[in-house]
Amino acid sequence: MLQSITHMSLSEVEAFEPLYTIPLKALLSIANPYQSGPVLRDGWSGVLFMRFDDTSKRGTHLTDHIYRPMTESLAFMMVGFIKGIERSGKTCELIVNCNGGMSRSPAVCAAIVAAMPSVRWTNPRNEGDWNSAVYSQLGIAFQEFKEAS
Repeated sequence: MLQSITHMSLSEVEAFEPLYTIPLKALLSIANPYQSGPVLRDGWSGVLFMRFDDTSKRGTHLTDHIYRPMTESLAFMMVGFIKGIERSGKTCELIVNCNGGMSRSPAVCAAIVAAMPSVRWTNPRNEGDWNSAVYSQLGIAFQEFKEAS
């Protein structure tokens, strides 16, 4: 059972020690497409790595960076991971991390709380601070998942 969620930055999640903690800790880690994921310590009950930019834009920027925003398929993968935690029957806290812990990870947390009101968000941020495209895409995926089941 998913009990609570927390968002963190890359450096916070790399310093975090999930071993021997109660409730169990699962990690949903978001990195930029050209960035390596976090170096993790042992003890996570489940980990999902995602790669997409902190943008809603698609295409090339002046620096020749090709933006890769969150997609519908990534949103469905996230929902499947979260629902898997729910089905496990074990009490668990989900840690969501992105590079700065300021935009994508709080958007994911906000979408989870909107779809699953019994989940407690331990460190909420104001709505204007998170990535609205990630929030919307994940909200749609939760709704479609609910309608399909």
